[in-house]
Amino acid sequence: MPAAARASFGPGRRPPCPGGAGGTGATCGIQGNRSTHGPVGHRSRLSRSATASLLRSHMEEFIRGFVGDVTRVMSALPVQEIARAINVIQAVYERDGRIYIFGNGGSLALATHWVSDFNKTVFSHNLESHTRRFQAIRLPSTEEELSAWANDVGYEMVFAGPLQNYLQETDGVIAISSSGNSQNIVKAVELAKRRNVPVIGLSGFDGGKLNELADVKIVVQTEKGKYEIVEGIHAVILHLITKYFQDYFDHQLARRTAGA
Repeated sequence: MPAAARASFGPGRRPPCPGGAGGTGATCGIQGNRSTHGPVGHRSRLSRSATASLLRSHMEEFIRGFVGDVTRVMSALPVQEIARAINVIQAVYERDGRIYIFGNGGSLALATHWVSDFNKTVFSHNLESHTRRFQAIRLPSTEEELSAWANDVGYEMVFAGPLQNYLQETDGVIAISSSGNSQNIVKAVELAKRRNVPVIGLSGFDGGKLNELADVKIVVQTEKGKYEIVEGIHAVILHLITKYFQDYFDHQLARRTAGA
């Protein structure tokens, strides 16, 4: 093609194929359409479809495996120890004591969730029917208190420090630690034991030091490192406790109403 003719198409523009618009060259006929037409595009679509199918299969296998692990661990929970925990909390309520609960990281989030849920939910159906309420308190009760103890005294005292200020023999303690070996948890539990306050321990794996010290030993037994399963099942246990007491007091109210 003459230089003048080539120049007329401008930068980046392709000259027409030989033989007219359709062209006679095999290569010219498929240029610009490789991604959507012909055998190359077809193979590309098949490849993407196969990859998506493989990923979906892997996801489903992962989900089934995870659910299977949770189901297996749930079926092995110490039901008698959970019942003992409920009895301890009931006894604290009857002597007008307080329940102090604490943990680190995800366990602190569980403690915060449980306190808000438990204090609100148990009597939510009959707020005017009970003059005495549960008093569940997360320690430390504020982020400012947590940082003050951690910065000024040491992180190992963030639970035992506040507990020293409040703890009475009428109270109870719920300590949450997946490993059972967090030093700040152990120190707070040792303080409670010295003051003859019952301790409910929620731990995982082999239970660690917390399981040795606690009066009620609730261990979520699974392979070490599976914190997501331990923390998830701890949440289920805490919801179970809340639901038990809600149903218990609802039943009491129904009986009183029926007898009135």
